[in-house]
Amino acid sequence: MAGKLNKEQFVPTNSHYFKISWIQKLKVYKTQTHYFVVGSNYAESKFRLLKIKRTDPYELIIIDDGVDYTVRQVNDILEALLGSTGGPLLGKTNKKYIPKYTGYGIIGFVRFVEGYYLILVTKQSKVADIGGNLVYKIEDTSMIYIPNNNAKISQPDEWRYLKAFQTVDLSSNFYYSFSYDLTNNLQHNMLMLQSCNSEANGNGDVERDIAVESDGSTGESWVYVKDEKRSKDFTEAKHAQKKRFAVGFTPCDRFLWNKYLLEPLEFECVSDLWNIKIIHGHIGQTCINVYGKPIYITLIGRRSCRYAGTRFMKRGCNINGDVANEVETEQIVHCASATSLHHTQFTSYVQHRGSVPVHWSQDISASVVPAKPPIVLSLDNPFSQATAHHFQAMMQRYGSPIMVLNLVRKREKRFRESVLGQEFKVAVDYLNQFLSSEQQIKFFAFDMAHQSRKNSNVLARLAELAILSLQATGIFQSKPLLFKSSLDEDARWRQLGGQFIQGFRIQTGVLRTNCVDCLDRTNSAQFVAGKSALAYQLFSLGVLSEPNLNFDTDVTRLYEEMFDQHGDIIALQYGGSQLVHTIQTYRRTIAPWASHSRDIVTTLSRYYSNTFSDADKQAAINLFLGIFKPFPSQDPLWDLSTDYYLHNQDIDVLKSFSVHNYLQWWLPEVIASLPLPMDTILNLRSHNVTHRDGQCHVSRKQLTQHCEECSDWFSNFHRVEELTSFDECLGFQMTNTLNSCIANGYSDLSPFAVRGENWQHLKHERLQPDSTTSQSSLDVSSNESSDSDENVPDVKRASLNNDVQNETQTSLTPWLKPPTLEEFSPQSMYGIDIEHATSAQDEKTYRRYVDYEELLADQGPYVNDMANTDIKLTPVDPQSMLIYVDSVSHNYHVDTEFYRDYVCQFSLD
Repeated sequence: MAGKLNKEQFVPTNSHYFKISWIQKLKVYKTQTHYFVVGSNYAESKFRLLKIKRTDPYELIIIDDGVDYTVRQVNDILEALLGSTGGPLLGKTNKKYIPKYTGYGIIGFVRFVEGYYLILVTKQSKVADIGGNLVYKIEDTSMIYIPNNNAKISQPDEWRYLKAFQTVDLSSNFYYSFSYDLTNNLQHNMLMLQSCNSEANGNGDVERDIAVESDGSTGESWVYVKDEKRSKDFTEAKHAQKKRFAVGFTPCDRFLWNKYLLEPLEFECVSDLWNIKIIHGHIGQTCINVYGKPIYITLIGRRSCRYAGTRFMKRGCNINGDVANEVETEQIVHCASATSLHHTQFTSYVQHRGSVPVHWSQDISASVVPAKPPIVLSLDNPFSQATAHHFQAMMQRYGSPIMVLNLVRKREKRFRESVLGQEFKVAVDYLNQFLSSEQQIKFFAFDMAHQSRKNSNVLARLAELAILSLQATGIFQSKPLLFKSSLDEDARWRQLGGQFIQGFRIQTGVLRTNCVDCLDRTNSAQFVAGKSALAYQLFSLGVLSEPNLNFDTDVTRLYEEMFDQHGDIIALQYGGSQLVHTIQTYRRTIAPWASHSRDIVTTLSRYYSNTFSDADKQAAINLFLGIFKPFPSQDPLWDLSTDYYLHNQDIDVLKSFSVHNYLQWWLPEVIASLPLPMDTILNLRSHNVTHRDGQCHVSRKQLTQHCEECSDWFSNFHRVEELTSFDECLGFQMTNTLNSCIANGYSDLSPFAVRGENWQHLKHERLQPDSTTSQSSLDVSSNESSDSDENVPDVKRASLNNDVQNETQTSLTPWLKPPTLEEFSPQSMYGIDIEHATSAQDEKTYRRYVDYEELLADQGPYVNDMANTDIKLTPVDPQSMLIYVDSVSHNYHVDTEFYRDYVCQFSLD
């Protein structure tokens, strides 16, 4: 219910921010006995030193003194450490030593059969901005061998292990952030931050919030009620002593790809300020310009590092329920008018994809048609234990309900995919026997290939299932009662699912989509679900009048391009090629013959990768993730006939069977927390909050105080001490709907304007004008991968002729004719008639200005005689002149605290 805002609520005395790893620049200096790693902040005003010994051939000895140094102090240390070694100097006058390597963060350390290697990020690029937290993509890395030549003991297999490890290309879609936990979704991170703020300001009770708000109430209100004492309370609160706290979170191991590489640092108790946490997958961001209001759409794909691998090498799940090709897809939509997470509204929606969670495999060598190896159910478990482990982990992370959208074939001439779908359905039905109706797994089977052959509207049916899922799970919203009166008028918004905790609308449950490969069909289905959620997200931000998006708008076009790119990258990582069938294939915006040449190349690329290179990639992933740890006394990695026992350790079937597994396949604490996710509740109860003053903590397990750089997000984002340009700003490099509107000559600049039925089809024809049809291409496409062998049916020739006629009739479309000057005139672009836009007085004033400039050019830089000009200088008021002189001569010192005081006047959290 709505209530008055007291001074503590309006201006929080204590503010919590994500902990920032302020060591963001590294310089590595080399001597015969040590590597000295000097870490600094971005301004290079604060330093730390890491000492790595090079005299031990096998052990890693790291010394982190935990002391902060100034520029002068670190120069004196380098002079003492490197001066006697005769290291290279940049200049004899300033005694500035040249580092051997430079970088931005330490990914970790790895050892094969000889000594350790240091893995360093040497190049990075900005890819996204999440509430003032920059996200970087790794562009290049370096592996530094630690032992020196005297301590090195050569092993014959070392070089081969090194080559196998480097097969994992760290410059290909690995991401990290210095100030944001990418391994967890936005809902998890925001709840942690809000819980810390509530507890620090004396109004946080996690048990009370969960007990009360789970019953359906909306918790605390964001509606402001005018208070007569507001001005006085604000004045008193503004002068209260403010404290900033840094909140450090524990990353999710499921999506942390360098966990194994960071173990040596944790063992040596090295501060986590030195390392970075990386995820693998895809991150993309674009901007929707709603008449000058920037709305950022961020798409994050987190690939799981458990049971990770390539297409035919990893199918189904292991005994722990970890599935192959598991990817968590999150879309974040927020208004970028304000930078901070605290002062703008964020919304997000999470989906999940993963292989069918039963024991099955495919042997590519046992198939007559290489692209279609037979599906074999490797284990027959009537109690579905692996499936139970999988869904228990999903409930623990996402809550309930779990919505399963199974897209495998149900009708086939030869039983292949249908066998897999039946086994999945039987397992889910067995597990649902022991759950209540509210907690049961909702299973939907949709034969996407069969419906496509019937020329039915596949995406329309998927949209119905997406709306049904949204009504069950809801979306995350950081400020749920903004625009409350307008939102509640829509019946579809009132039917939106989810729960309320600590003033947040949270998503409970998740939509899980799968086909055989979880690539082509899954990506199109997730696009439809994401598009439906995007409409609700934009509606909650107040930029849409109803939660519905038309396909033929700039917003949907950009979102479709983002999802196509997302799907291509996920397909390259798992299948070895891009998507065979894109979203436009199922939308039928292009003729099938127009994309068959691309489909053939993609199919052949996928077949080649699966046949000849997947085994090496799988071995490299096992080595990178620490699934296989080499020892001189055991068989090398390349001599293993299979890696089945590496991913299925302690496979004792009799030991794993018990009465508990037969009936109560779930943990009681997981079921007790539903519909809320148990992981979120546990983290709310045991979050890690540390003060900003004092030293940074030494290890993650110790709770000591943080320095100012760990919580100063403003300086970390804006880099006030660094020279930058607009061309380097992420916002200027981002794809924007306004730019596409101007480039295409649209008079309506709204991103929600409908551009016509065939506009995307015509754009594809413009990009591929030389596409031709052939009967052979139609035949070859039938031998595609198992994910894309749904074989979208050929469009009849009559319909193709109609498409050509429609293209001819729409000759006024900007893509089909060269642009003219009239299309970019003020009249066509902005509705302004330039002949009547200016008055006679304005023209006279401008003419006087031009005449004066010409007079200056004729008489030189100094004009002493102004009598010949008709310009009359307006006298300046003496008092105004004094104010102006004082303003230009006075030096103002504005710090970030003053800026935050100003922003807090408009903050309601």
